[in-house]
Amino acid sequence: MKLSYLCFLLSCVASLSFAQQNDDILIKEDFNAQEFTSTLQSIQENYDVQFFYDAAWVDSLSTIQTAVPLSLDSLLTRTLQETPFTFSKLYGNYYYIHPAPNPSDNLEDGETISTYTFSGRVLDGQLNDPIPGANIMAINNANSATVSSGNGYFSMELPTGVYSIQFKSVGMVTETRTIRLFDDLILDTYLFESVTELDEVVISGANPTDNL
Repeated sequence: MKLSYLCFLLSCVASLSFAQQNDDILIKEDFNAQEFTSTLQSIQENYDVQFFYDAAWVDSLSTIQTAVPLSLDSLLTRTLQETPFTFSKLYGNYYYIHPAPNPSDNLEDGETISTYTFSGRVLDGQLNDPIPGANIMAINNANSATVSSGNGYFSMELPTGVYSIQFKSVGMVTETRTIRLFDDLILDTYLFESVTELDEVVISGANPTDNL
C-alpha cells in the first residue's frame, strides 16, 4: 500500500515539473501603459528570460497588458501587434524582437499580392490519428490563426508571401514550418508527443519477516 502511494506521488511530482517547464512564463506584475523598454528590463530582472532588440525600435512603445497575470508571449503579442515589429523565441527563454517581415518583400519579379488558402491536417506522428484543437498560427502575421477541427483539418487565408507557421497542441512538441504561398497549398503536419525521462527510482525495504 505504501509503495503504491509513493509511486503515485512521484508520478504527480514529475508531471507537475514537466508541465511547469513547458508553460509560458506568467507575468504577475501590472506593466500596462509603462514604457516598453522598462517593462522588458523589469521582466529580465525578475524572470529567467533574456531579450535581444535594438532600443531604437521600441523606445517609443508602451506596454499593452490586458490582464494580470498574463503570459509573456501574450504580453509581447498584444504590445507589438499594431507596430511594424514582432518577436521570435530563439531557444530556451531567449526572445528576439525585430521588424516584422513584409510579405511583399519576398515576392519575385512578376508576382502580385493575392490571397490564397493554406490548409491540411494536423496528425499524431506516431499513431497517424488526427489531432483536434491544435493551434495553427502564422507567426509573422498576428491576425492569422486557427484551430484544427475534430478530424484534424484546418484552413486559413493568407496573402502571397513567406510565412513561419506554428503548430501547437497540449502534450505535443511544437512544430514550426516555413511555407512560400503563391498558390493554394495543402500540407499535412505531424506532431509528436512530448516525452520527459525520469531518473530511475530504486525503492527498498526490509522483509516483513525480518521483524518477526
